[in-house]
Amino acid sequence: LLTIQLENYKLRHKSAETDKPNAFDLVNPVNSFTFVLESEAEKNTWINAIQEVLQKSTEPITDLCIIQVDKGEKVPLGYYPILSTYYGHTGNVNADAGGRAIFICYEKGGVDEDNNPKK
Repeated sequence: LLTIQLENYKLRHKSAETDKPNAFDLVNPVNSFTFVLESEAEKNTWINAIQEVLQKSTEPITDLCIIQVDKGEKVPLGYYPILSTYYGHTGNVNADAGGRAIFICYEKGGVDEDNNPKK
């Protein structure tokens, strides 16, 4: 299973790594991934899904919270926990101290108390 945090990547519709027609690249300054699909339709499905995620990643972070997992606190609805860093380190901000597991959660977009989009 390959997991890629897409916020730092750009989508290249035509691969620079291969001349195969159903290929595309995901690139950033450190890594690049080339995907070669069976058909143009499959390639378009993947590209559309990735574009949707990339568009969502440009929404501003509108709120932060901290949860203590070992106290039974749950990730609030609409928030995303930071479980690991870009380089694969744990997202537990208290890991090196040996104390309770503490994670930062963030909300992207979201609405205010009047149900208006946050800015």
